Amino acid sequence: MGEKSSLCLVFALAIVLVCSGCQMSDTQKGTGIGAVTGAVVGTGIGAAFGVPGLGAAIGAGGGALGGALIGDMFGRKKQKKQKEELEQQLQQKDQELAAARAGDAGHYDTVTKRRWIDTSNIERVWVPAHTKDGVLIEGHYEDRPVPSGRWEEYQEKVWVPNS
Repeated sequence: MGEKSSLCLVFALAIVLVCSGCQMSDTQKGTGIGAVTGAVVGTGIGAAFGVPGLGAAIGAGGGALGGALIGDMFGRKKQKKQKEELEQQLQQKDQELAAARAGDAGHYDTVTKRRWIDTSNIERVWVPAHTKDGVLIEGHYEDRPVPSGRWEEYQEKVWVPNS
């Protein structure tokens, strides 16, 4: 593998690592993935013709364009799905409000509920030297769970349909 193709591969891997930890749009992710994939494939094809650097550059450009188009398509699908879900939720809320306005469908009521608040923790305890099954166990520290907690009451509004 030549020096230029090695540099291209290192550059491609760097782009993948940088892009993997970022909050990017689907179009940006597609562009990055396409550019890296195109650069790798282009380097291989370019190496066959004796110009791996040119192959990597052409492959990266073409891959970036293709990846951007595909990423944009997936982003639009995701946005459309989210919009449909939000519209469905709004429609459901409208139906609940209409039922509440009708007066005979039900009513909101305040109920008292309880939940367990876990305050357990780990306590470090010294265990002195002792024998167990004829084997001497030296003194050491152990982490032991200390269970604790409490009940908490809270109030919540709930929809109660009329029977």
